Amino acid sequence: MKKWVFFLGVLIASNASGSPPSDSLSLLIRQHQAEDSERVSLLLKYGKSLFYTRQDSMMYYADEALRIAQKIHWSTGIADAYQLKGVSFSYVMQDPANAIDYYHKALEVNTSLNRPSFEWQTLANIALLHYDQQEYPEALEFYEKAEAVLSKLENKRGEAQLLMNIGQLYYDMGKPDEAMENFNKSLELSRQNRDSLIEANVLNSIGYVFLEQKKYPEAIRYVNQGKQIAELTNNKITRAASLVYLSLSYLGLKSYISAEKFAKEGLELSKQVGNLQFQRQSWFALQKIYEETGKYHLSLDAYKSYIQLNDSLISTEKKKEIMQKEMQYQFDKNKALATAELNRQTTIKKSVITGAIALIAGLLAFLILYKKRRDAEAKKKVAEFQALVTETEMKALRAQMNPHFIFNSLNAISDYILKNKPQIADEYLGKFASLMRMVLENSEKKEILLSDEIKALTLYMELEAIRLDHRFTFETQLGDEIDADNILIPPLLLQPFVENSIRHGIEESRNSGKVIIRFQKEGEVLTCNIEDNGIGVRASKELKTKKNIPNHKSLGIKITQSRIHIINQEKKSSLASLNIYENETGTDVEIKLPLVYNF
Repeated sequence: MKKWVFFLGVLIASNASGSPPSDSLSLLIRQHQAEDSERVSLLLKYGKSLFYTRQDSMMYYADEALRIAQKIHWSTGIADAYQLKGVSFSYVMQDPANAIDYYHKALEVNTSLNRPSFEWQTLANIALLHYDQQEYPEALEFYEKAEAVLSKLENKRGEAQLLMNIGQLYYDMGKPDEAMENFNKSLELSRQNRDSLIEANVLNSIGYVFLEQKKYPEAIRYVNQGKQIAELTNNKITRAASLVYLSLSYLGLKSYISAEKFAKEGLELSKQVGNLQFQRQSWFALQKIYEETGKYHLSLDAYKSYIQLNDSLISTEKKKEIMQKEMQYQFDKNKALATAELNRQTTIKKSVITGAIALIAGLLAFLILYKKRRDAEAKKKVAEFQALVTETEMKALRAQMNPHFIFNSLNAISDYILKNKPQIADEYLGKFASLMRMVLENSEKKEILLSDEIKALTLYMELEAIRLDHRFTFETQLGDEIDADNILIPPLLLQPFVENSIRHGIEESRNSGKVIIRFQKEGEVLTCNIEDNGIGVRASKELKTKKNIPNHKSLGIKITQSRIHIINQEKKSSLASLNIYENETGTDVEIKLPLVYNF
């Protein structure tokens, strides 16, 4: 489910006005210089109105309003300023830890003010932040709190909006029945309230559920209703979603003419509103339509546009994911330090009292302190190790597949088409798409089956062999005791070394090349060898020096060394290792891993 639907409800809940800041409001702020509640209200109203125009200025007005409200001890202004700071930290600075902190401060101040509308809206915003970090149980907890407060008010629009968001959450939790129940309740309320904005979005959401379930006629029926409402209200972003979902639904029914029509309309409208997510889906639909109708030139062009947008969105999402991990780590670290300090102070007080009573009690307190200190050191080591795991995950996210390989592959496909070799281009494109799908799926897992890793490596080597006119051969050898369908290994562990063998060893060699990948069981250890007959590490470095290419240590090797260190830490052993041997002709990379079975 696409999160833009979810955001819509939260923006309404945050009281951010959709109208641009008026000149009269700005003039009133300049004219009213007295630091009183009226100026605080003007600053907050103006700050909220900047949400759709100048978000980067919201924090200034929130801080100024907070300063004056605290100076005059006006609780309402303080609570509202805290909420606006939370909105700014969440949507502008992408800082969920501080956003949650200020939302909770706002709720605390609001306790004595008895403003249920403010309370449920702030609780809904906290739920969004937990949802955005995929903390679904916490998000559901705060949505239920918001719903409990909202049920006491006569606010049908807010209730419809909240039910839509809860339905979104249930769907992403893998509970489509609960999601559909909330969507239907939201649809009924929005129709009673004649709220076309929410009604259109809920209809799209229901249609998307049916689309994912491959119930295409039902999906078309609901999405068409949402599209009609969006057209009547000139709601371009909702209409763009409807067009994309209709295209995918008709594609599922193999109605290619309708699918192409809606995909093109959705693409054009998505460009107008600047929505990259729907542009990407439109290109994906067009690529599939052209592929299935034999229009390979158009399919390749559409696929290139899809890949370009996909890489951009993945990069943005990964950066956001990395930033959120770093912020969450800092938030947890600060919280742990504060808790540890509180525990330390409490322990000292108890020790003094106990020591005054008796020496035995003092000795007991000493033993308790020693144990706590030892536990604290152990926790510190665990925290440091988790930080290393997080750092390695971040680096691995950035280095999953060499962009040079992706562009080489796309150029190779284009070259085959230009040379009128559609069968080879189609074969290459199919293998390339399968490899990209496997890389994206496997990169999200901690461990995968050895057979899946071999499939990915085989696809990669087949593509490189085709691109290099079969200048090298390859084979995978499994020892007698290797059960590839039941042995687990970390994903993408061997690919950097296979890539080095081809790019820096065989590709630079004038002779026919060969890559051999061996898997053997040695006791409780899985040994993986990648051998090639290329020019070798030393000759590769000398060649780079002649070409004035800087010699850097491979990022893939660095990441693999960190991952092996983590494996040894987790298993509390030294079984995992990485060794690189330079032979007379070529290189031999040896990776040892503890044997892990899928049962």
